[in-house]
Amino acid sequence: MADFVETVKIDGRAVGAIKTTDLVVDVTAKAMRTKPLLDLLAFAVAHEDEARLKADQAELKALLLAALPLWDRVAGTYTFKNVAFDTYAGNWGAAELSTAFGADGIAQNGKVDYAIKVSGLTFPEVIPSWIAAVLPTELDLRFGGANIDLDGMARKTIETFDLSKNPPLPAGFRDQIKSDFMANTPKFIMGHSVIKNGGTEIALEGEAT
Repeated sequence: MADFVETVKIDGRAVGAIKTTDLVVDVTAKAMRTKPLLDLLAFAVAHEDEARLKADQAELKALLLAALPLWDRVAGTYTFKNVAFDTYAGNWGAAELSTAFGADGIAQNGKVDYAIKVSGLTFPEVIPSWIAAVLPTELDLRFGGANIDLDGMARKTIETFDLSKNPPLPAGFRDQIKSDFMANTPKFIMGHSVIKNGGTEIALEGEAT
């Protein structure tokens, strides 16, 4: 996509614009559970009536379980070139801005990854020169999570909910699910990340549970 422009509005009033000369999007999905998802869609269309939905909730649960983990992995990248952020406070810019993401499906040991890379950062003239001199001109940030057990949460929720009751899930269920999720010790991971300004470079890397 070339010459992309997006106007930013707050309360109906334009407050700025995002512009880029080139936008490239690449998204992939591995082992998407297309047939089970279509079966779920067909079930939803055929069960607009609430009474019928409650009567057939066993079938709904079976379809939901069959659709897991939805996909094995989805990933994508968005790349912007010659980016300009026009605001009332001045114009910000970047020679290139790219973002990337990746996420496992609803798995027992899932992983999610994000990356943001920016080069050629420029700042509004209203920023004092002594501050601009220490602001980063290049960023390469990589972060995400691991040991994420969404499978256990999803299966327990599907097995427990009862559409004939209000609410469908029992009291305390949310706390129980949260406790089970944290028991798997999910991790926040900061991959090798770099922040640069001229001859200064700061590197970050680590993980936390």
